[in-house]
Amino acid sequence: MMASGGLLPSKGYSTCGTFSTPPMNEFNSNAILECRVCDEVFGFQGDKVPRLLMCGHTVCHRCLTRLQPHGSTLSCPFDRQPTEIGDSGVWGLKKNFALLELLEKLQFTPKTNSWNRFSEECLARERQHEIPCDENETHTAVVFCTTCSTHLCVECAEVTHSMRTLAKHKRVPISEKPKESPKCSFHPEHLIEFACLEEDCKNTPLMCYICKDYGRHVKHRHTLLETEAENVRSSIVNAVQQIRSFGEEVADSARKLSSVIQQVEGSVQVLQGLDGSSTAEMIPGTAEQARLKIRHYFNELRETLNRQEVVALTTVDTHIREKLCMLRQQQEDMAILLSQVSAVCHQCESTLQQDDAKVLLAKAEVSTLMDTVKKQQQHFSEVPDQLPLDPTIPVTFTKLLYMW
Repeated sequence: MMASGGLLPSKGYSTCGTFSTPPMNEFNSNAILECRVCDEVFGFQGDKVPRLLMCGHTVCHRCLTRLQPHGSTLSCPFDRQPTEIGDSGVWGLKKNFALLELLEKLQFTPKTNSWNRFSEECLARERQHEIPCDENETHTAVVFCTTCSTHLCVECAEVTHSMRTLAKHKRVPISEKPKESPKCSFHPEHLIEFACLEEDCKNTPLMCYICKDYGRHVKHRHTLLETEAENVRSSIVNAVQQIRSFGEEVADSARKLSSVIQQVEGSVQVLQGLDGSSTAEMIPGTAEQARLKIRHYFNELRETLNRQEVVALTTVDTHIREKLCMLRQQQEDMAILLSQVSAVCHQCESTLQQDDAKVLLAKAEVSTLMDTVKKQQQHFSEVPDQLPLDPTIPVTFTKLLYMW
């Protein structure tokens, strides 16, 4: 792909160490000298001559003749900037002589086998994608031909593209395979390039330049698809950060509940003896401590207070069961809430991995999820003050009667 002036590639082969600064050979010079509209290499004359637009973009003669003129101007297919064409039409536009000079120099550059510039490490990385070669399914593809749209191994790439015409095809590593640009559902021959900002179009914001200039989005406020998608991504990232913070609050409360339950139930401590043996010792929790207090008190009262002892034990056991049941129920509620928060985070992160069009289409759904989480967060903000975090079991005695 070319930059706005038509002379620089949009990216190098950074995924393979030996391609970090690609040589000016046949493999990557095609990428520099292609028309971004038809993906064909520019020529010195005829339909493939590169011509400059006023905005600085370069398009081949044939693609310019296919553009629909607006009076005496042509709109750039990339940024829609107008260019005056005059009475002579496309023929009156200046040629990109800098590009033609580069094309001429590249014709006399000695051809080398570009594949020997792949290191074994790079080839191994490309094979990890495990995409079969379209020519020989027993081979693993390492390159992708953007012209043929085929996956090829090194051997098949050399054999199938050895002819002079096919050798001009642009081939890139599998890891640099370009993403497929989404097509307009109303005008399948055109790419989606813009997003409508009107409230009435929030469910169908995607549009091509035909939709924008002549179709159902005429005179609507709009922006570039990439810009709006980036805005949505930013809002999702911010929302995920808030949700994660909320999740940490829930997790902290859940940990506190677990600690209280352990203090109520007690724990087991392993003691190491001098001879290397280990013994387990039960450390009583607050529940057992309450029982011990009650047993000790009623043992002093002996037989005369046996019935009250039984009543007291039954009462405290009921209270302990109710307390533990309530604590566990709240702990389970926290776990469910934490699971829901994690699910929303996972769905948001999955949305971030989608292409721009799918991200934009998921905007409404993500917004709904965010509203749901915010409501749960507002409800949860009132919960911590109401959590029964005191592990003690209240026990009070009188001289003759056991008071609860």
